[in-house]
Amino acid sequence: MSGAQRPNSPKIKGWQSETGTYIILALALGAMVFFGICSPQGFVDNLDKVAASVGGDEISQAEFSRAYSSASDQARKRYRERAATMPIAKNTLEQLIKRRVLFLEAQELALTSSEGEILKMLPTIPVFQDKEGKFSEEAFRQFLRSNRYTEESFIEAIQRDLTVSNLQRFVVEAAFVSSDLAKVSKALSLSKINASYINLDPSVWKVSLSDPDIEAYLAKSGSEEEIKQYYDSHDAEFNSPEKVRARHILIGYKGASRATPEAEKRSEAEAEKRAGEILRKVKASGADFAAIAGKETDEPGGAKRGGDLGEFSRDMMVKEFSDAAFSLTDGSISDVIRTPFGFHIIKVEKRIAAKEEKLEQVKRKIASKLLQKKRAPEEVKKIATDLLARLQTGEDAAKLLHKHKLKWQDTGEFRLDAKYIPSLGSKEKLIAALIGLKEDGQLLKEPVKIRNSLYIFKLKSRKIVKPQDITKEDARNTARLMATRSGYRYFNQFTESAVSKLEERNEIFRNPQYLNLDQQQTRTR
Repeated sequence: MSGAQRPNSPKIKGWQSETGTYIILALALGAMVFFGICSPQGFVDNLDKVAASVGGDEISQAEFSRAYSSASDQARKRYRERAATMPIAKNTLEQLIKRRVLFLEAQELALTSSEGEILKMLPTIPVFQDKEGKFSEEAFRQFLRSNRYTEESFIEAIQRDLTVSNLQRFVVEAAFVSSDLAKVSKALSLSKINASYINLDPSVWKVSLSDPDIEAYLAKSGSEEEIKQYYDSHDAEFNSPEKVRARHILIGYKGASRATPEAEKRSEAEAEKRAGEILRKVKASGADFAAIAGKETDEPGGAKRGGDLGEFSRDMMVKEFSDAAFSLTDGSISDVIRTPFGFHIIKVEKRIAAKEEKLEQVKRKIASKLLQKKRAPEEVKKIATDLLARLQTGEDAAKLLHKHKLKWQDTGEFRLDAKYIPSLGSKEKLIAALIGLKEDGQLLKEPVKIRNSLYIFKLKSRKIVKPQDITKEDARNTARLMATRSGYRYFNQFTESAVSKLEERNEIFRNPQYLNLDQQQTRTR
């Protein structure tokens, strides 16, 4: 370390902020502040002292620990229980490696921030100031202790972060966008189109098939294999176990599995008594089971559904529940049933018999489906071509649209620089074609294929702004924004390239203990 004055020196209290960029330092420091050690810390303490190394420069256990604790805390706050399944340790290690690679790159470009520059900035950071806005020795020391820093390691960490920020700013600010390009971009963003379309989807198209058509397909070489393949891959379509459609009312109690906070307030005896009272209500003449379930059930979400469980097979519910439900007839109500979740009252609305169809029984049915799937695209293409021709001649195609249950739909307004059209998704060639339409009502000359469907398009309205209409101020602002976006894209590419370069030279080491930390955490939850 250089001979620059340390933050604990009496001289630091008299330092004043100098003109310069303190925001970067404040952001770098803010990302490191998370007073106190989070719960994952115990796992990290048992790991090797070196988490990774980049070009011989080590990333320490302490550095990883700080970043991992902060990332874990943020993930829990944002994703809650989903955070437990996220690869937080792996992602943290990769981010630290990228930052260290960038630090080494910045050093080669002589963009390193000096220790003296950092020391001069520290007193301006609010976290180190007292109520009067003056540097607080106590606050600084507390920060170091809470985050397991020495003065040297803290200054080095800040120096690395500020150096990387210098590199990022250097790369981003190097990007340039000309005024002419900015005017074109701004004009495209202000120009808007609204189009109408007809969607001809082969997957829902009904093709008229005759018995001779099906017989011809069955006699065709290879049809047997196609039919068997379909049968084997669509087992649920032809074979399914016995099912029931039912509603239920759940009354939970303290200690029952997944009991709600409200259910936790009652004892098992109280829950059983309440279930008996509700049973009498639902079995009364004219009782509305769904309405009573909506008011009484403890099942999360069950109130909104009136206790509706939909269709289910025996193996989808616990044994006590299934035994009761499958013993009931359509419309009948069970007695009070006890399961690990509490006390239930079940109403079966419909029993659905098991289905088992052999290949020979459904061969013609499958043949019809396969033939339909093969012919539909051809027929849709013919219909689309014919329909477009009629529309182009000005013929009223309303009857044809009605016959095939087709209708015009609107995309809604979208910008000419859009990469996504509402309802249709990403289709740059389509956007380019629609830009060529000049008059309201004008049709595209050919149907457009998007995914598996064919679309007929016509222009509904358009608002075009020309580049020469863009003011100099708008052009300057747009150029700055475009340059910044371009700069960040290039910086990301620069980062990936720098990492790859060191990977190829085998100069990046990742400690497997740290990469496996996510699995260790999961096993202990």
